[in-house]
Amino acid sequence: MARRFLILCVWLLAIFSPITVSNAQGISRPTRIMCLGDSVTRATAQRNSFRRPLWQFLEQNKFRVDFVGSDTSHKGGPPPNPDFDLNHEGHTGYRTDMILKELPDYLAQNMPDYVLIHLGTNDIAQGRDPFSAATNVASIVALMRAANPKLTFLVAQIIPMEGKEGVVRVFNQQLGLRLKNASTPQSQIIFVDQYTGFDAKAETGDGVHPNAKGDLKIAQRWWAVLRTLLDPRGYRASMAPMSTPLPMGRFRPAKSTVAARTDVPASTAGLA
Repeated sequence: MARRFLILCVWLLAIFSPITVSNAQGISRPTRIMCLGDSVTRATAQRNSFRRPLWQFLEQNKFRVDFVGSDTSHKGGPPPNPDFDLNHEGHTGYRTDMILKELPDYLAQNMPDYVLIHLGTNDIAQGRDPFSAATNVASIVALMRAANPKLTFLVAQIIPMEGKEGVVRVFNQQLGLRLKNASTPQSQIIFVDQYTGFDAKAETGDGVHPNAKGDLKIAQRWWAVLRTLLDPRGYRASMAPMSTPLPMGRFRPAKSTVAARTDVPASTAGLA
C-alpha cells in the first residue's frame, strides 16, 4: 500500500510540475527555419550566402531559431566564415521541378515551422518556361503544407539576372498570381520582394549569384519580415499565425551594419 501511495505521489507531481505547465503555455523549442533554394541559397567556398547575415540578425536580436536542412556544405568547400548555423536546403543547379521531386526526402529529415523559398533562377537560366516554373513553386507550397498545415511560407520574388530581367519579371508575376489567394488561417504565404531595387550588375559577381553586398540585401529583406512574425522565446504550439497575407513589396529595410565580403568567381555563372 505504501509503495502504491508513493507511485501515485510521483505521478501527480509529474502532472503538475512547472515543466508541464510551461509546455501547456506553449513555450518549447527554437523555431525551425528552412532556407530552400538553389546555389543562391547554398553559396560557395568564396561566399557565405545570405544565410550568414540573416543568422546574425536573428542572433543579435536574441531570437531562438534553428536553421534546418539536409545539407551543411557549400560548393567547392566550406564557407569563408563557418560561424553560423550551416543547415540548409540549397541545391546547386536545381530547377523547381527537381526540388519538387526530392522535397519529400527533405521533409522526412527536417520539418520546418517557417520556410524561405528563393527558387526559379535555374529554370530561367536553362530556358525553361517561367509559367511552369511558377506552377512548380505553387506545388512545392502545397506539398509542404500537406506535411505541415501550420507552416509559414516566405516566398521570394527572385533577384534579377543580368540579361534576363524581363523573363524574371514574368516569373515573379506568375508566382504572385498562383499564390495570391493561397494563404489559410493556419498557414500564411508572404511574398518578399527580392527583385525591386536589386542591381544585378553591382550586387552579383557574375550577373546571377549575389556578391557580399547582394547577400546582405537579401538577408535584410528576409529579416524585415521574420522579425515581425517570430516569437523571441521560440516556437509555441499556441502561436496564432496571421490570417491575412502581407502585400508584395511591403518591406524595404534600412541598411545594416553587418560586414560584407568579396564574392563568387565568374566560373559558376549561369548555374544557381
